[in-house]
Amino acid sequence: MKYLITGHNGYIGQNYIHHLQETHPHVTIAGISNSGESIKGVKNYHMELSDKSLLNLLTEINPKVIIHLASQRFGSLHDLINNNVLATENLFEAAIKLNKPNLRILVIGSSSEIGNPASSLANETEVGTPVDNYGLSKLLQSTLAAKYAYTTNMNIIRIRFFNILGKEMPHTLLAGRAVNLFAKQLANPATKVEFGDLSSLRDYTDIRDICTAIDAAVINGKSGELYHISNGQSVSGSYLIKTIIDQCPDPQKSNLKYISNPEFKSIVHQQVGDNSKAKYVLKWEPKYTLPESVQSIWQNYI
Repeated sequence: MKYLITGHNGYIGQNYIHHLQETHPHVTIAGISNSGESIKGVKNYHMELSDKSLLNLLTEINPKVIIHLASQRFGSLHDLINNNVLATENLFEAAIKLNKPNLRILVIGSSSEIGNPASSLANETEVGTPVDNYGLSKLLQSTLAAKYAYTTNMNIIRIRFFNILGKEMPHTLLAGRAVNLFAKQLANPATKVEFGDLSSLRDYTDIRDICTAIDAAVINGKSGELYHISNGQSVSGSYLIKTIIDQCPDPQKSNLKYISNPEFKSIVHQQVGDNSKAKYVLKWEPKYTLPESVQSIWQNYI
């Protein structure tokens, strides 16, 4: 089976490729990105998804599965719509011309599409009210994917990730930044560690569970449908930091300290996902606990 992964050298992409290589060693993997390093065992292509020659590349690769991970996180609304929405449209148009009825396309979404949910447990029918340009662009991308699924014969499945935890987390995310700063504080006790307000509630899923969710969606997902991939558990920022300190393997962890500045509050106070549809339809459920996920982050530092 041939896989094509867009944005393959990002955090999720690299983890999923390693997962595929371990669990499906006979799968052929190609990756498209506009930057970053090549990955061993993957046929790497450097291309913008908006490139009009994308069809030629799809014809060459001839994938059976496309995992669409490529996404721009920061920038102007104009840039985000170009790279997250219009580039996705170009991918769909190229896939139509490829004319491969058994092709399955998995579009990866984000809980940022939801913004402030109306209920304490957000399900797939939640009306998106994104609070930033990224969330808006991802919501438009998801809506575009649904439109193509319903108006063409393409098999397009959508999954929406909530917050992710795991090994080699980027420092742009709270848990990755916290472990990185605490590791520096262990080496130099004078290091100051400061966070914003930690009262917001989030839903964390281990990157290893994210990888099995992608597998499940490829196998069991229904075209046009959206599935929330989450733990379904509410975790405050303060509890996450406490868990990070508790799971630190260094004997000096009792010396770790930090400051929380309540002035820097998140616009979204609570965001927890209802994963019952993914459990029932995709036959997927998370395996890893919050402490186990945090332990895997510390492995890179201690």
